Amino acid sequence: MRADEGTTAVYWSPAFAMIDTMESGYAVGEDKGATAFDSNRTMVFGAARGLSNWLQAHPVE
Repeated sequence: MRADEGTTAVYWSPAFAMIDTMESGYAVGEDKGATAFDSNRTMVFGAARGLSNWLQAHPVE
């Protein structure tokens, strides 16, 4: 990311929002398993998948 000077924080803000969502999921605490009612896996993995898709759609070289 540092090598490309043509992108700004506005460009990366959707990616940072997904990273924040993942970090919020981790902040919930201990992993209670995939079947727990209040599992944080959906938040973490959902945002990770969204970030992966966003990075594929917005490549920077």
